[in-house]
Amino acid sequence: MNLKQLRYFEAIYETGSVSGASLRHNIAQSALSYQIANLEKELGVRLFERRPRGMAPTVEGDRLYEHVRRIFLAVDNARSDLLARSGTVAGTVTVGLPYTALEMIGLQLAERAAAAFPNLQLWIAESLSSQALSSLRRGSVDLALLYNPAVSADLRTTQLLTEEMLCIGRPEIVGTSGAPIDFDDVAKLPQLLLRHGDAARAIVEDPVLLRRIVRRSRIELISTNMLKQALVKGFGCAIGPRATLDSVLRDPSLHARRITRPVIRRRLCLAWLAERPLGRAEMAVADLLTELIADAIGSGRWDAELET
Repeated sequence: MNLKQLRYFEAIYETGSVSGASLRHNIAQSALSYQIANLEKELGVRLFERRPRGMAPTVEGDRLYEHVRRIFLAVDNARSDLLARSGTVAGTVTVGLPYTALEMIGLQLAERAAAAFPNLQLWIAESLSSQALSSLRRGSVDLALLYNPAVSADLRTTQLLTEEMLCIGRPEIVGTSGAPIDFDDVAKLPQLLLRHGDAARAIVEDPVLLRRIVRRSRIELISTNMLKQALVKGFGCAIGPRATLDSVLRDPSLHARRITRPVIRRRLCLAWLAERPLGRAEMAVADLLTELIADAIGSGRWDAELET
C-alpha cells in the first residue's frame, strides 16, 4: 500500500466513479482499476461495490477513507510546516460552505486564494450547514462555515455575522401586508424546511421555537433550488434570510415579511476541530474568508450584520 494507491482510492471515493478519478489524475481507467484491485487484494476486503452507474463504497471503503483523510492531512501538515519556515503558504485546505456563503463569496474565495497563495491547493465543498458539520467531524473538510452551531467540546468556532430571518411565500399564504408578521402567526403556516433536525437548526436556534416550526413542516427538502420551486408553487412558506432567497424574491408571485415578537436571527460561524489546531495554510484561508465576508456586507451584497 502506497500513497499513490491511496490517492487513487480517494479520488474514486469522492467522485463516485473510475471515470471521474481518471479525469482528476489524468490516468487511464484500466490503470486505476488495476491499482484498486491490488489494494483490495492486499487488504483482503472489497472497498467498492461495482455498479452500472459508478462505484459505491463498502463499509470497509468508508473506514479506509477516514484513515486516508488523516494520512493526507498529516502529509499536508508536514509539507506546510516545513514550507512555513520560508514564509510560504502551501498545502491543501478544504472548506465547507453552505449555499448562501457559496453564493456570496465562493467565487471570490477561489480567485483571491489562487492569486495570493499560488502554492496552496484550495478545495471548496458546497453543502447544507448540517452536512458541513458532519464533513468537518469526519475530516473531509478542514474549515467549515456553520449556521447556529451548538456548543461542542470537539469544535472551535468564531462568529462572523448575524442575519435576520424573513417569512417568505405567496401572498395568499403569508399575507399581502408590508408590515412585520408575529412569530406566533408564522408558526401557524405550512412550512417548507431544508431537511430535518440539525439543518432546521440553521433556521431557528431556539429549541422551543424550532419545535413549533418543525411541527408545521409540510415538505422537507435537501435542495435549495427545490425549496425555491416549492415556494413559487405555493406549497408553503419558508423562513430564511434575504441573501439565501434573493433570486426567488425577484419573482413577483412571492412576498417577504420581517418576523417579530421575537425577531429571528441566525449566526454564521467559522468552525474547525479542536483536536486539529489551524496551521499556516488554514489560518490564511480563515483570514481570507473573514475579509471577503466583511467586504460583502460592507458593499451591501450580503444583507447581514458583521460581528465585531
